[in-house]
Amino acid sequence: MASKITHQQREHIYAGHGQPVPIEDEEGHRVYFLLGADYLHTSREQLKALVQEGINGRPIPATEAELELRSYADQLDRK
Repeated sequence: MASKITHQQREHIYAGHGQPVPIEDEEGHRVYFLLGADYLHTSREQLKALVQEGINGRPIPATEAELELRSYADQLDRK
């Protein structure tokens, strides 16, 4: 069963416009992220496609791959 979110968390989710919302566990000193199931599904499918493209594609230097991944992450941040 899924846990219920608090009113404060809901406000942060709405303010985040679909982006993952960081939640701090003060006792465990860790940060977690709340994100919508659709965001997770879309991200997972895009990651699978990128991995498959890498498997099927030409070898590229690690620095070029990192730049592409950073560009993709920036695109997600702007959504």
